[in-house]
Amino acid sequence: MDKCKSYNKKLIFDLDDLLFELPEYHYDRQKHHFTAYLLPIYYAIQEADLVTVPTYALKEYVSCVNENTVVLPNYLDDRLWRAKDSRKSSSEKIIIGYMGTITHYKDLESISLALIKLLNSFEDKVELRIWGFDPPLDLCQHPNVSYNSLFYVSYPAFAKWFQGLNIDIAIAPLINNSFNKCKSNLKFLEYSVNEIPGVYSDIETYNSVVVNGYNGLLARDPDGWQAALRRLIEDDALRTRIAARARATVERSWTWSVNAMQWLSTVMQGLSMTKHKHRSRFIIHSIAEQNLSLIRALAEERVARMSSEIAENLLTRELRLTHSQCELKGAMMRDQLANAKMCVSQLKLRCYNAALETGHFDPCWLDVIQLAPAWLTRAERLMLFTLVFSLRPKRYIEIGTLQGGSALIVCRALDALESDGKMYLVDPAPKIATETWAKLQHRAKLYQGHSPDILKVVATEAGGSFDLIFIDGDHSYEGVMRDAEGILPYAEPGSYIIFHDIFFDDVRRATDDFVARYSERIADLGVLTREFTTQKINDVLVKWAGLRLLYLFN
Repeated sequence: MDKCKSYNKKLIFDLDDLLFELPEYHYDRQKHHFTAYLLPIYYAIQEADLVTVPTYALKEYVSCVNENTVVLPNYLDDRLWRAKDSRKSSSEKIIIGYMGTITHYKDLESISLALIKLLNSFEDKVELRIWGFDPPLDLCQHPNVSYNSLFYVSYPAFAKWFQGLNIDIAIAPLINNSFNKCKSNLKFLEYSVNEIPGVYSDIETYNSVVVNGYNGLLARDPDGWQAALRRLIEDDALRTRIAARARATVERSWTWSVNAMQWLSTVMQGLSMTKHKHRSRFIIHSIAEQNLSLIRALAEERVARMSSEIAENLLTRELRLTHSQCELKGAMMRDQLANAKMCVSQLKLRCYNAALETGHFDPCWLDVIQLAPAWLTRAERLMLFTLVFSLRPKRYIEIGTLQGGSALIVCRALDALESDGKMYLVDPAPKIATETWAKLQHRAKLYQGHSPDILKVVATEAGGSFDLIFIDGDHSYEGVMRDAEGILPYAEPGSYIIFHDIFFDDVRRATDDFVARYSERIADLGVLTREFTTQKINDVLVKWAGLRLLYLFN
Protein backbone atom coordinates (compact mmCIF):
# COMPACT_ATOMS: atom_id res chain seq x y z
CA MET A 1 0.00 0.00 0.00
CA ASP A 2 2.87 2.36 0.77
CA LYS A 3 4.38 1.63 -2.65
CA CYS A 4 1.06 2.41 -4.36
CA LYS A 5 0.76 5.69 -2.52
CA SER A 6 4.34 6.70 -3.36
CA TYR A 7 3.55 6.29 -7.06
CA ASN A 8 0.04 7.74 -6.73
CA LYS A 9 -1.49 4.49 -7.95
CA LYS A 10 -4.98 3.15 -7.27
CA LEU A 11 -5.15 0.04 -5.13
CA ILE A 12 -7.78 -2.69 -5.70
CA PHE A 13 -8.18 -5.36 -3.03
CA ASP A 14 -9.96 -8.58 -4.03
CA LEU A 15 -11.49 -10.86 -1.40
CA ASP A 16 -12.93 -14.24 -2.39
CA ASP A 17 -14.09 -15.65 0.97
CA LEU A 18 -15.47 -14.29 4.23
CA LEU A 19 -12.31 -15.16 6.17
CA PHE A 20 -13.40 -13.12 9.20
CA GLU A 21 -16.31 -15.52 9.81
CA LEU A 22 -14.71 -18.94 9.35
CA PRO A 23 -16.85 -21.44 11.32
CA GLU A 24 -15.15 -22.99 14.34
CA TYR A 25 -15.23 -26.42 12.67
CA HIS A 26 -13.62 -25.15 9.46
CA TYR A 27 -10.30 -26.74 8.54
CA ASP A 28 -8.56 -23.42 7.90
CA ARG A 29 -9.72 -22.02 11.24
CA GLN A 30 -8.59 -25.09 13.19
CA LYS A 31 -5.19 -24.95 11.49
CA HIS A 32 -5.00 -21.13 11.94
CA HIS A 33 -4.06 -20.71 8.29
CA PHE A 34 -5.38 -17.14 8.20
CA THR A 35 -5.41 -16.04 11.84
CA ALA A 36 -2.24 -13.94 11.66
CA TYR A 37 -3.45 -12.21 8.48
CA LEU A 38 -6.96 -11.18 9.49
CA LEU A 39 -6.04 -7.80 10.94
CA PRO A 40 -3.73 -6.85 8.03
CA ILE A 41 -6.48 -7.92 5.61
CA TYR A 42 -9.01 -5.80 7.50
CA TYR A 43 -6.66 -2.81 7.31
CA ALA A 44 -6.01 -3.41 3.60
CA ILE A 45 -9.76 -3.45 2.89
CA GLN A 46 -10.14 -0.11 4.65
CA GLU A 47 -7.23 1.50 2.81
CA ALA A 48 -8.04 0.18 -0.69
CA ASP A 49 -9.47 2.51 -3.30
CA LEU A 50 -11.76 -0.30 -4.46
CA VAL A 51 -12.69 -3.68 -2.99
CA THR A 52 -13.96 -6.43 -5.29
CA VAL A 53 -15.88 -9.52 -4.17
CA PRO A 54 -17.68 -12.32 -6.08
CA THR A 55 -21.09 -12.24 -4.33
CA TYR A 56 -23.64 -9.72 -3.08
CA ALA A 57 -23.70 -11.35 0.36
CA LEU A 58 -19.96 -10.76 0.72
CA LYS A 59 -20.38 -7.20 -0.54
CA GLU A 60 -22.98 -6.50 2.17
CA TYR A 61 -20.51 -7.60 4.84
CA VAL A 62 -17.41 -5.87 3.43
CA SER A 63 -19.23 -2.60 2.66
CA CYS A 64 -19.36 -1.94 6.39
CA VAL A 65 -15.55 -1.67 6.27
CA ASN A 66 -15.18 0.03 2.86
CA GLU A 67 -18.29 1.42 1.20
CA ASN A 68 -16.60 1.36 -2.21
CA THR A 69 -17.08 -2.37 -2.72
CA VAL A 70 -18.34 -3.88 -6.00
CA VAL A 71 -19.37 -7.36 -7.09
CA LEU A 72 -17.39 -9.11 -9.82
CA PRO A 73 -19.16 -12.47 -10.14
CA ASN A 74 -17.11 -15.55 -10.92
CA TYR A 75 -17.51 -16.53 -14.55
CA LEU A 76 -16.14 -19.51 -16.44
CA ASP A 77 -13.27 -18.90 -18.82
CA ASP A 78 -14.65 -20.50 -21.96
CA ARG A 79 -11.12 -20.92 -23.31
CA LEU A 80 -10.70 -23.55 -20.57
CA TRP A 81 -14.25 -24.83 -20.26
CA ARG A 82 -15.66 -25.94 -23.58
CA ALA A 83 -19.15 -27.38 -23.45
CA LYS A 84 -19.28 -31.00 -24.54
CA ASP A 85 -22.05 -33.24 -25.75
CA SER A 86 -24.03 -34.97 -23.05
CA ARG A 87 -22.80 -38.46 -22.37
CA LYS A 88 -23.64 -41.36 -20.10
CA SER A 89 -20.90 -42.69 -17.85
CA SER A 90 -19.21 -45.87 -19.02
CA SER A 91 -20.41 -47.60 -15.85
CA GLU A 92 -23.79 -49.34 -15.77
CA LYS A 93 -24.30 -47.76 -12.37
CA ILE A 94 -25.55 -44.26 -11.74
CA ILE A 95 -22.47 -42.27 -10.73
CA ILE A 96 -22.95 -39.51 -8.14
CA GLY A 97 -19.88 -37.26 -8.06
CA TYR A 98 -18.47 -34.67 -5.68
CA MET A 99 -15.26 -32.66 -6.00
CA GLY A 100 -13.81 -30.24 -3.49
CA THR A 101 -11.01 -29.72 -0.99
CA ILE A 102 -10.53 -30.72 2.65
CA THR A 103 -12.08 -27.36 3.62
CA HIS A 104 -15.45 -28.86 2.62
CA TYR A 105 -15.13 -31.90 4.89
CA LYS A 106 -17.91 -30.79 7.26
CA ASP A 107 -20.18 -29.78 4.39
CA LEU A 108 -20.01 -33.30 2.97
CA GLU A 109 -20.31 -34.83 6.44
CA SER A 110 -23.58 -32.93 6.96
CA ILE A 111 -25.28 -35.13 4.32
CA SER A 112 -23.22 -38.33 4.72
CA LEU A 113 -26.01 -40.18 6.56
CA ALA A 114 -28.48 -39.28 3.80
CA LEU A 115 -26.01 -40.50 1.17
CA ILE A 116 -25.46 -43.79 2.96
CA LYS A 117 -29.21 -44.42 3.25
CA LEU A 118 -29.57 -43.68 -0.45
CA LEU A 119 -26.70 -46.01 -1.42
CA ASN A 120 -28.15 -48.78 0.72
CA SER A 121 -31.57 -48.25 -0.80
CA PHE A 122 -30.29 -48.66 -4.36
CA GLU A 123 -27.78 -51.40 -3.45
CA ASP A 124 -25.43 -51.91 -6.43
CA LYS A 125 -27.20 -49.54 -8.82
CA VAL A 126 -25.59 -46.32 -7.52
CA GLU A 127 -21.99 -45.39 -6.79
CA LEU A 128 -20.60 -42.30 -5.05
CA ARG A 129 -17.22 -40.95 -6.21
CA ILE A 130 -15.37 -38.20 -4.34
CA TRP A 131 -12.33 -36.26 -5.52
CA GLY A 132 -10.11 -33.87 -3.55
CA PHE A 133 -9.90 -35.31 -0.01
CA ASP A 134 -10.60 -38.35 2.14
CA PRO A 135 -14.30 -38.21 3.07
CA PRO A 136 -15.84 -38.92 6.50
CA LEU A 137 -15.17 -42.41 7.84
CA ASP A 138 -18.73 -43.70 7.39
CA LEU A 139 -18.51 -42.90 3.68
CA CYS A 140 -14.95 -44.26 3.37
CA GLN A 141 -16.10 -47.63 4.65
CA HIS A 142 -19.11 -47.99 2.37
CA PRO A 143 -18.55 -50.50 -0.47
CA ASN A 144 -20.22 -48.24 -3.04
CA VAL A 145 -18.01 -45.23 -2.30
CA SER A 146 -14.66 -44.54 -3.95
CA TYR A 147 -12.47 -41.52 -3.37
CA ASN A 148 -9.23 -39.95 -4.50
CA SER A 149 -7.37 -37.13 -2.74
CA LEU A 150 -6.02 -35.82 -6.06
CA PHE A 151 -5.95 -32.02 -5.98
CA TYR A 152 -4.85 -29.74 -8.83
CA VAL A 153 -3.16 -26.49 -7.83
CA SER A 154 -3.26 -25.37 -11.46
CA TYR A 155 -6.80 -24.35 -12.43
CA PRO A 156 -6.27 -25.02 -16.18
CA ALA A 157 -5.05 -28.53 -15.32
CA PHE A 158 -8.08 -29.03 -13.07
CA ALA A 159 -10.46 -27.90 -15.82
CA LYS A 160 -8.90 -30.27 -18.32
CA TRP A 161 -9.05 -33.18 -15.86
CA PHE A 162 -12.61 -32.54 -14.71
CA GLN A 163 -13.97 -32.36 -18.24
CA GLY A 164 -12.69 -35.90 -18.79
CA LEU A 165 -14.78 -37.37 -15.95
CA ASN A 166 -18.04 -39.22 -16.46
CA ILE A 167 -20.61 -38.26 -13.81
CA ASP A 168 -24.39 -38.75 -13.94
CA ILE A 169 -25.35 -36.58 -10.95
CA ALA A 170 -23.29 -33.98 -9.08
CA ILE A 171 -23.77 -32.75 -5.51
CA ALA A 172 -22.76 -29.49 -3.78
CA PRO A 173 -23.69 -29.47 -0.07
CA LEU A 174 -23.03 -26.37 2.06
CA ILE A 175 -23.88 -25.91 5.73
CA ASN A 176 -26.12 -22.87 6.20
CA ASN A 177 -23.87 -20.26 7.88
CA SER A 178 -22.52 -16.77 7.19
CA PHE A 179 -19.30 -18.03 5.66
CA ASN A 180 -20.98 -20.34 3.14
CA LYS A 181 -23.68 -17.82 2.25
CA CYS A 182 -20.92 -15.54 0.95
CA LYS A 183 -19.40 -18.19 -1.31
CA SER A 184 -19.90 -18.12 -5.07
CA ASN A 185 -21.83 -20.62 -7.21
CA LEU A 186 -18.67 -21.90 -8.92
CA LYS A 187 -19.53 -25.57 -8.44
CA PHE A 188 -22.85 -25.06 -10.22
CA LEU A 189 -21.00 -23.45 -13.14
CA GLU A 190 -18.36 -26.19 -13.39
CA TYR A 191 -20.90 -29.00 -13.12
CA SER A 192 -23.36 -27.40 -15.50
CA VAL A 193 -20.96 -26.52 -18.32
CA ASN A 194 -20.21 -30.26 -18.45
CA GLU A 195 -23.96 -30.93 -18.65
CA ILE A 196 -24.13 -32.70 -15.29
CA PRO A 197 -27.42 -32.31 -13.40
CA GLY A 198 -26.88 -31.37 -9.77
CA VAL A 199 -28.40 -31.18 -6.32
CA TYR A 200 -27.40 -28.09 -4.33
CA SER A 201 -27.92 -26.78 -0.81
CA ASP A 202 -30.86 -24.41 -0.66
CA ILE A 203 -28.94 -21.34 0.52
CA GLU A 204 -28.22 -18.02 -1.16
CA THR A 205 -25.05 -19.35 -2.80
CA TYR A 206 -27.09 -21.59 -5.09
CA ASN A 207 -30.76 -20.63 -4.90
CA SER A 208 -29.88 -17.30 -6.53
CA VAL A 209 -29.09 -19.15 -9.78
CA VAL A 210 -30.70 -22.60 -9.45
CA VAL A 211 -34.41 -22.72 -10.23
CA ASN A 212 -35.57 -25.82 -8.39
CA GLY A 213 -36.66 -28.52 -10.83
CA TYR A 214 -35.61 -26.48 -13.87
CA ASN A 215 -31.79 -26.29 -14.03
CA GLY A 216 -31.03 -28.12 -10.80
CA LEU A 217 -32.56 -29.39 -7.57
CA LEU A 218 -32.34 -27.71 -4.16
CA ALA A 219 -32.27 -29.46 -0.77
CA ARG A 220 -32.58 -28.02 2.74
CA ASP A 221 -32.10 -31.04 5.04
CA PRO A 222 -31.06 -34.74 4.91
CA ASP A 223 -34.58 -35.84 3.93
CA GLY A 224 -34.63 -33.24 1.17
CA TRP A 225 -31.25 -34.50 -0.11
CA GLN A 226 -32.50 -38.08 -0.23
CA ALA A 227 -35.68 -37.07 -2.05
CA ALA A 228 -33.90 -34.90 -4.62
CA LEU A 229 -31.24 -37.49 -5.40
CA ARG A 230 -33.84 -40.22 -5.63
CA ARG A 231 -35.76 -38.19 -8.23
CA LEU A 232 -32.70 -37.85 -10.42
CA ILE A 233 -31.65 -41.48 -10.00
CA GLU A 234 -35.06 -42.84 -10.97
CA ASP A 235 -35.89 -40.41 -13.78
CA ASP A 236 -33.48 -40.46 -16.75
CA ALA A 237 -35.55 -37.91 -18.66
CA LEU A 238 -35.48 -35.47 -15.74
CA ARG A 239 -31.68 -35.75 -15.56
CA THR A 240 -31.41 -35.00 -19.26
CA ARG A 241 -33.75 -31.98 -19.12
CA ILE A 242 -32.08 -30.43 -16.07
CA ALA A 243 -28.58 -31.01 -17.48
CA ALA A 244 -29.45 -29.28 -20.78
CA ARG A 245 -31.07 -26.31 -19.04
CA ALA A 246 -28.15 -25.97 -16.62
CA ARG A 247 -25.69 -25.88 -19.49
CA ALA A 248 -27.83 -23.30 -21.30
CA THR A 249 -27.88 -21.16 -18.13
CA VAL A 250 -24.09 -21.09 -18.01
CA GLU A 251 -23.63 -20.44 -21.72
CA ARG A 252 -26.19 -17.64 -21.67
CA SER A 253 -25.06 -15.74 -18.57
CA TRP A 254 -21.96 -17.13 -16.86
CA THR A 255 -18.99 -17.14 -19.26
CA TRP A 256 -16.18 -14.68 -19.81
CA SER A 257 -17.01 -14.15 -23.45
CA VAL A 258 -20.39 -12.78 -22.38
CA ASN A 259 -19.33 -10.81 -19.30
CA ALA A 260 -15.77 -9.54 -19.77
CA MET A 261 -16.84 -5.99 -20.62
CA GLN A 262 -19.24 -5.91 -17.68
CA TRP A 263 -16.32 -6.72 -15.35
CA LEU A 264 -14.21 -3.98 -16.88
CA SER A 265 -16.91 -1.33 -16.69
CA THR A 266 -17.67 -2.25 -13.05
CA VAL A 267 -14.00 -1.83 -12.10
CA MET A 268 -13.63 1.47 -13.93
CA GLN A 269 -16.81 2.86 -12.41
CA GLY A 270 -15.71 1.75 -8.95
CA LEU A 271 -12.32 3.43 -9.30
CA SER A 272 -13.99 6.66 -10.29
CA MET A 273 -15.91 6.85 -7.00
CA THR A 274 -14.61 9.20 -4.34
CA LYS A 275 -13.54 7.36 -1.24
CA HIS A 276 -14.37 9.04 2.06
CA LYS A 277 -11.72 8.86 4.76
CA HIS A 278 -13.02 7.75 8.13
CA ARG A 279 -11.27 8.63 11.33
CA SER A 280 -11.44 4.96 12.37
CA ARG A 281 -8.87 4.21 9.65
CA PHE A 282 -6.16 5.96 11.65
CA ILE A 283 -7.00 3.74 14.59
CA ILE A 284 -6.89 0.52 12.59
CA HIS A 285 -3.63 1.69 10.98
CA SER A 286 -2.00 1.92 14.39
CA ILE A 287 -3.45 -1.42 15.51
CA ALA A 288 -2.24 -3.12 12.32
CA GLU A 289 1.29 -1.76 12.72
CA GLN A 290 1.46 -3.01 16.29
CA ASN A 291 0.02 -6.38 15.28
CA LEU A 292 2.57 -6.86 12.51
CA SER A 293 5.36 -5.74 14.82
CA LEU A 294 4.28 -8.40 17.32
CA ILE A 295 4.26 -11.10 14.63
CA ARG A 296 7.79 -10.14 13.57
CA ALA A 297 9.01 -10.06 17.20
CA LEU A 298 7.60 -13.52 17.88
CA ALA A 299 9.25 -14.88 14.74
CA GLU A 300 12.61 -13.31 15.64
CA GLU A 301 12.36 -14.64 19.19
CA ARG A 302 11.74 -18.14 17.88
CA VAL A 303 14.73 -17.96 15.53
CA ALA A 304 16.96 -16.66 18.33
CA ARG A 305 15.81 -19.46 20.65
CA MET A 306 16.48 -22.11 18.01
CA SER A 307 19.93 -20.63 17.27
CA SER A 308 20.78 -20.63 20.98
CA GLU A 309 19.74 -24.27 21.32
CA ILE A 310 21.81 -25.27 18.29
CA ALA A 311 24.86 -23.40 19.61
CA GLU A 312 24.49 -25.00 23.04
CA ASN A 313 24.26 -28.48 21.50
CA LEU A 314 27.35 -27.84 19.39
CA LEU A 315 29.29 -26.55 22.41
CA THR A 316 28.32 -29.59 24.48
CA ARG A 317 29.45 -31.88 21.68
CA GLU A 318 32.74 -29.99 21.22
CA LEU A 319 33.56 -30.27 24.92
CA ARG A 320 33.52 -34.03 24.57
CA LEU A 321 36.36 -33.89 22.04
CA THR A 322 39.97 -34.28 23.17
CA HIS A 323 42.40 -31.43 22.65
CA SER A 324 44.06 -33.19 19.70
CA GLN A 325 40.70 -33.84 18.09
CA CYS A 326 39.87 -30.15 18.38
CA GLU A 327 43.15 -29.19 16.72
CA LEU A 328 42.57 -31.71 13.91
CA LYS A 329 39.03 -30.51 13.39
CA GLY A 330 40.18 -26.89 13.37
CA ALA A 331 42.79 -27.64 10.69
CA MET A 332 40.18 -29.46 8.56
CA MET A 333 37.75 -26.54 8.85
CA ARG A 334 40.49 -24.08 7.83
CA ASP A 335 41.30 -26.22 4.77
CA GLN A 336 37.62 -26.47 3.83
CA LEU A 337 37.23 -22.71 4.20
CA ALA A 338 40.27 -22.07 2.01
CA ASN A 339 38.93 -24.45 -0.65
CA ALA A 340 35.51 -22.80 -0.51
CA LYS A 341 37.05 -19.35 -0.93
CA MET A 342 39.06 -20.59 -3.90
CA CYS A 343 35.92 -22.04 -5.52
CA VAL A 344 33.99 -18.83 -4.96
CA SER A 345 36.78 -16.76 -6.49
CA GLN A 346 36.64 -18.95 -9.59
CA LEU A 347 32.87 -18.85 -10.06
CA LYS A 348 31.89 -17.76 -13.55
CA LEU A 349 28.14 -17.41 -13.32
CA ARG A 350 25.82 -15.58 -15.64
CA CYS A 351 23.57 -13.36 -13.57
CA TYR A 352 20.13 -11.97 -14.36
CA ASN A 353 18.49 -8.83 -13.08
CA ALA A 354 15.15 -10.03 -11.68
CA ALA A 355 13.83 -6.47 -11.71
CA LEU A 356 13.69 -6.66 -15.50
CA GLU A 357 11.48 -9.78 -15.44
CA THR A 358 7.68 -9.68 -15.55
CA GLY A 359 7.43 -11.64 -12.32
CA HIS A 360 4.54 -13.69 -13.71
CA PHE A 361 4.53 -17.46 -13.35
CA ASP A 362 1.56 -19.49 -14.53
CA PRO A 363 1.21 -22.61 -12.35
CA CYS A 364 -0.03 -24.55 -15.37
CA TRP A 365 3.63 -24.96 -16.36
CA LEU A 366 3.93 -27.34 -13.41
CA ASP A 367 1.45 -29.79 -14.95
CA VAL A 368 4.46 -31.49 -16.53
CA ILE A 369 5.61 -32.57 -13.05
CA GLN A 370 2.72 -35.00 -12.93
CA LEU A 371 2.31 -35.83 -16.60
CA ALA A 372 5.86 -36.33 -17.91
CA PRO A 373 6.55 -39.97 -18.98
CA ALA A 374 9.73 -40.28 -16.89
CA TRP A 375 11.19 -42.72 -14.37
CA LEU A 376 11.67 -39.91 -11.88
CA THR A 377 10.37 -39.54 -8.33
CA ARG A 378 8.26 -36.55 -7.30
CA ALA A 379 11.27 -34.90 -5.68
CA GLU A 380 13.39 -35.40 -8.80
CA ARG A 381 10.74 -33.97 -11.08
CA LEU A 382 10.32 -30.86 -8.96
CA MET A 383 14.07 -30.45 -8.45
CA LEU A 384 14.86 -30.80 -12.17
CA PHE A 385 12.21 -28.22 -13.09
CA THR A 386 13.50 -25.89 -10.37
CA LEU A 387 17.15 -26.21 -11.39
CA VAL A 388 16.40 -25.45 -15.03
CA PHE A 389 14.09 -22.54 -14.15
CA SER A 390 16.70 -21.12 -11.74
CA LEU A 391 19.88 -21.67 -13.79
CA ARG A 392 18.47 -20.72 -17.22
CA PRO A 393 20.73 -22.91 -19.39
CA LYS A 394 21.45 -21.71 -22.92
CA ARG A 395 22.53 -25.15 -24.15
CA TYR A 396 21.23 -28.22 -22.32
CA ILE A 397 22.41 -31.73 -23.19
CA GLU A 398 20.82 -34.96 -21.96
CA ILE A 399 22.72 -38.23 -22.23
CA GLY A 400 20.10 -40.97 -22.04
CA THR A 401 16.67 -39.59 -22.90
CA LEU A 402 14.63 -42.79 -23.59
CA GLN A 403 10.93 -41.71 -23.47
CA GLY A 404 11.76 -38.01 -23.24
CA GLY A 405 10.11 -37.43 -19.86
CA SER A 406 13.01 -35.63 -18.19
CA ALA A 407 13.54 -33.65 -21.40
CA LEU A 408 9.88 -32.61 -21.35
CA ILE A 409 10.27 -31.27 -17.78
CA VAL A 410 13.33 -29.27 -18.84
CA CYS A 411 11.51 -27.99 -21.93
CA ARG A 412 8.49 -26.77 -19.97
CA ALA A 413 10.76 -24.96 -17.49
CA LEU A 414 12.46 -23.18 -20.39
CA ASP A 415 9.06 -22.42 -21.92
CA ALA A 416 7.92 -20.91 -18.62
CA LEU A 417 10.98 -18.64 -18.72
CA GLU A 418 10.24 -17.67 -22.32
CA SER A 419 13.90 -18.59 -22.83
CA ASP A 420 15.69 -19.13 -26.12
CA GLY A 421 17.65 -22.03 -24.60
CA LYS A 422 18.20 -25.07 -26.81
CA MET A 423 18.13 -28.77 -25.93
CA TYR A 424 20.24 -31.61 -27.33
CA LEU A 425 19.08 -35.15 -26.57
CA VAL A 426 21.36 -38.18 -26.98
CA ASP A 427 20.18 -41.80 -26.83
CA PRO A 428 21.16 -44.98 -28.76
CA ALA A 429 17.54 -46.20 -28.91
CA PRO A 430 15.05 -43.41 -28.06
CA LYS A 431 11.39 -44.29 -27.52
CA ILE A 432 9.81 -40.85 -27.53
CA ALA A 433 6.08 -40.93 -28.26
CA THR A 434 4.77 -38.72 -31.06
CA GLU A 435 2.72 -36.55 -28.68
CA THR A 436 5.77 -36.05 -26.42
CA TRP A 437 8.04 -35.07 -29.31
CA ALA A 438 5.43 -32.57 -30.51
CA LYS A 439 5.94 -30.71 -27.22
CA LEU A 440 9.75 -30.84 -27.52
CA GLN A 441 10.57 -30.20 -31.14
CA HIS A 442 10.36 -26.39 -30.99
CA ARG A 443 13.58 -26.26 -28.95
CA ALA A 444 15.05 -29.80 -28.91
CA LYS A 445 17.15 -31.83 -31.33
CA LEU A 446 17.44 -35.61 -31.01
CA TYR A 447 20.66 -37.54 -31.76
CA GLN A 448 20.48 -41.31 -32.02
CA GLY A 449 23.86 -42.66 -31.09
CA HIS A 450 26.21 -43.63 -28.27
CA SER A 451 27.98 -41.30 -25.87
CA PRO A 452 30.74 -40.16 -26.04
CA ASP A 453 31.19 -41.08 -29.71
CA ILE A 454 28.47 -38.73 -30.94
CA LEU A 455 29.19 -35.81 -28.58
CA LYS A 456 31.61 -34.00 -30.91
CA VAL A 457 28.93 -33.89 -33.62
CA VAL A 458 26.36 -32.62 -31.12
CA ALA A 459 28.68 -29.91 -29.77
CA THR A 460 29.56 -28.76 -33.29
CA GLU A 461 25.90 -28.39 -34.25
CA ALA A 462 25.12 -26.71 -30.92
CA GLY A 463 27.66 -24.04 -31.78
CA GLY A 464 29.17 -23.87 -28.30
CA SER A 465 29.75 -25.57 -24.96
CA PHE A 466 26.95 -26.95 -22.79
CA ASP A 467 26.08 -25.22 -19.52
CA LEU A 468 23.67 -27.82 -18.09
CA ILE A 469 24.33 -31.54 -18.50
CA PHE A 470 22.01 -34.36 -17.43
CA ILE A 471 23.63 -37.83 -17.35
CA ASP A 472 21.18 -40.74 -17.24
CA GLY A 473 22.64 -43.20 -19.75
CA ASP A 474 24.60 -46.43 -19.23
CA HIS A 475 24.36 -47.14 -15.47
CA SER A 476 27.41 -49.41 -15.25
CA TYR A 477 30.48 -47.98 -13.51
CA GLU A 478 32.38 -47.86 -16.80
CA GLY A 479 29.41 -46.34 -18.63
CA VAL A 480 28.91 -43.52 -16.12
CA MET A 481 32.61 -42.70 -16.08
CA ARG A 482 32.72 -42.78 -19.88
CA ASP A 483 29.77 -40.39 -20.20
CA ALA A 484 31.11 -38.02 -17.52
CA GLU A 485 34.65 -37.82 -18.91
CA GLY A 486 33.35 -37.69 -22.46
CA ILE A 487 31.28 -34.56 -21.87
CA LEU A 488 34.01 -32.59 -20.05
CA PRO A 489 35.65 -31.19 -23.23
CA TYR A 490 32.27 -29.75 -24.23
CA ALA A 491 31.33 -28.24 -20.83
CA GLU A 492 32.09 -24.58 -20.21
CA PRO A 493 33.24 -23.08 -16.89
CA GLY A 494 30.20 -22.25 -14.80
CA SER A 495 28.27 -25.25 -16.08
CA TYR A 496 26.46 -27.84 -13.98
CA ILE A 497 26.38 -31.63 -14.32
CA ILE A 498 23.43 -33.60 -12.93
CA PHE A 499 23.77 -37.35 -12.35
CA HIS A 500 20.57 -39.38 -12.09
CA ASP A 501 20.13 -42.62 -10.06
CA ILE A 502 22.92 -41.71 -7.66
CA PHE A 503 21.56 -44.24 -5.15
CA PHE A 504 22.43 -47.02 -7.60
CA ASP A 505 25.80 -48.38 -6.43
CA ASP A 506 27.68 -48.26 -9.75
CA VAL A 507 26.50 -44.70 -10.46
CA ARG A 508 27.50 -43.54 -6.97
CA ARG A 509 30.97 -45.11 -7.14
CA ALA A 510 31.66 -43.77 -10.61
CA THR A 511 30.54 -40.26 -9.60
CA ASP A 512 32.70 -40.37 -6.46
CA ASP A 513 35.75 -41.37 -8.50
CA PHE A 514 34.97 -38.79 -11.19
CA VAL A 515 34.81 -36.01 -8.56
CA ALA A 516 38.07 -37.19 -6.95
CA ARG A 517 39.89 -37.44 -10.29
CA TYR A 518 38.92 -33.93 -11.40
CA SER A 519 38.81 -32.20 -8.00
CA GLU A 520 40.83 -29.26 -9.34
CA ARG A 521 37.99 -28.48 -11.76
CA ILE A 522 34.83 -29.70 -10.04
CA ALA A 523 32.90 -28.72 -6.93
CA ASP A 524 30.60 -31.45 -5.61
CA LEU A 525 27.34 -29.80 -4.55
CA GLY A 526 25.98 -33.08 -3.21
CA VAL A 527 22.83 -35.17 -3.45
CA LEU A 528 19.79 -32.94 -3.91
CA THR A 529 16.93 -35.44 -3.48
CA ARG A 530 16.36 -38.16 -0.90
CA GLU A 531 13.50 -40.14 -2.39
CA PHE A 532 14.51 -43.51 -3.82
CA THR A 533 12.88 -46.52 -5.44
CA THR A 534 13.78 -50.19 -5.08
CA GLN A 535 13.84 -53.21 -7.36
CA LYS A 536 14.76 -56.85 -6.79
CA ILE A 537 17.43 -58.10 -9.20
CA ASN A 538 18.54 -61.73 -8.68
CA ASP A 539 17.02 -61.63 -5.18
CA VAL A 540 19.09 -58.55 -4.31
CA LEU A 541 17.27 -55.35 -3.39
CA VAL A 542 18.67 -52.53 -5.54
CA LYS A 543 18.16 -48.80 -4.98
CA TRP A 544 17.49 -46.31 -7.77
CA ALA A 545 16.80 -42.57 -8.10
CA GLY A 546 18.55 -39.58 -6.56
CA LEU A 547 19.97 -36.44 -8.22
CA ARG A 548 23.56 -35.29 -7.55
CA LEU A 549 24.84 -31.92 -8.74
CA LEU A 550 28.40 -30.96 -9.71
CA TYR A 551 29.70 -27.51 -10.60
CA LEU A 552 32.50 -26.98 -13.12
CA PHE A 553 34.55 -23.94 -12.10
CA ASN A 554 37.33 -24.06 -14.72
